[in-house]
Amino acid sequence: MPPTSPPIRKARISDLPAIVRIYNQSVPDRNATCDLEPTTLQDRIPWFHSHGARFPLWVAAEKDIVKGWACISPYNEKPGYARMVENSLYIEQASRKQGWGSRLLAHTIKETQRLGYHTILARIFAHNPVSLELHLKHGFEEQGRLREVAYIDGEYLDVAYLIKILPEEK
Repeated sequence: MPPTSPPIRKARISDLPAIVRIYNQSVPDRNATCDLEPTTLQDRIPWFHSHGARFPLWVAAEKDIVKGWACISPYNEKPGYARMVENSLYIEQASRKQGWGSRLLAHTIKETQRLGYHTILARIFAHNPVSLELHLKHGFEEQGRLREVAYIDGEYLDVAYLIKILPEEK
């Protein structure tokens, strides 16, 4: 397991190049995003600024080297969905299978509960067992799969929907 220090922290704009690099590592893998081409730093600036107090973006870093990032985003803009968020989590290729994903997901769950949300949704490609197992380990439950909803490289892919209901904070 990675060291407990330094703690996972809110992302800073200076972290954005590392966040974009880590995200772009997942594009050719075809197991974590429906983006078919890498994104740019310029394209991600508005996205970064959309993650403020209500929808934070965190990084896990060791000696100021970002190992991974996680965030929560609105599930839907309709008011009835205001207590539900969707999580995203990406780990640098060289840092995978070292506990960073588990640490970031545990932090995301704790902070999401602290912010008063009730439900976290994870949309995960059905062919990504590492992410599925990680979320299940942290108490997410698969609610179903949407068959053949993503079309990548001439192949239709299934997406699993997992949720975690958060207990009300007292």
